[in-house]
Amino acid sequence: MLAAAALLGPAAAEAQPKGPASPPPRQQQTRRLSPVERLSRMSPEQRQRVMRKLPPERQRQLEKRLDNYQKLSPEEKQRLRDQYELFQQLRPDRQEAMRMLFRRFNNLPDDRKPVLRQEFRHLRSLNEPDRRARLASEEFRGRYSVPERRLLQEMTDLTTASRQNRQ
Repeated sequence: MLAAAALLGPAAAEAQPKGPASPPPRQQQTRRLSPVERLSRMSPEQRQRVMRKLPPERQRQLEKRLDNYQKLSPEEKQRLRDQYELFQQLRPDRQEAMRMLFRRFNNLPDDRKPVLRQEFRHLRSLNEPDRRARLASEEFRGRYSVPERRLLQEMTDLTTASRQNRQ
């Protein structure tokens, strides 16, 4: 989900329908496209018409995200689509919490982002007792600053709670 938020940023908020977040039954559910994916599927003329309606700064943001999206491998695009779909299934309050966490993540130094991203994936792969043990370990505390540990804890708590609520 973190990767989806990274590419989509505020665009995810614009695509979010209002109201309760109870997804329809799986067989009736159609996959929503992210704003970046929708743009990537448009003809250059359609894309230009849409972009002209946006403020210049928003245009630059979307063009950068679109460029990044088009550079992804098919597997990375699929992973991003899956993450976007999971993000869309979150309740609105959890989506907003995820956006806030992403903003904090995005403010990290560039050299720390891949390290925290890898740790986040590892933490999500663990069962609850192992995750708690990892978060409390000396190795974890020595490797990450207090703000980084807090961010990883909150990201993990939010995503694992969301995953448990869907099961």
